[in-house]
Amino acid sequence: MQFISTRGGMEPLPYSETLLEGLATDGGLAVPQALPHVDAGTLASWRRLSYPELAAEVLGLFATDIPREDLARMTATPTPASRRTSCHCARSTAASRSSASVRGRLWRSRTWRCSSSARSWSTCWSATTAC
Repeated sequence: MQFISTRGGMEPLPYSETLLEGLATDGGLAVPQALPHVDAGTLASWRRLSYPELAAEVLGLFATDIPREDLARMTATPTPASRRTSCHCARSTAASRSSASVRGRLWRSRTWRCSSSARSWSTCWSATTAC
């Protein structure tokens, strides 16, 4: 799969080169030249996969220049404990109170979003929050 710029000023590049570039050379966003087709049979077969296996399959549709075995290894490897952060301070405070207004204020704050998504993201905004 090749990636092009939203501004049209970049030659098509494979996934790994696009990833290293960040933004397209003309300042646009790098997007797939065409979206992959996923049929109903493929979706049905993905239902039995674990999250790391599914991540490898979906990434494989876009990162066609990286071997599937490497993608499977990368998605199966957990984030080392030394790189994980703990941002549960705001969440535990809100969970201990029954006031919806407190939870509402925490939800709108960056700290709450960080703590509630920490389970699904390997890192959180610990450098920019008060956790």
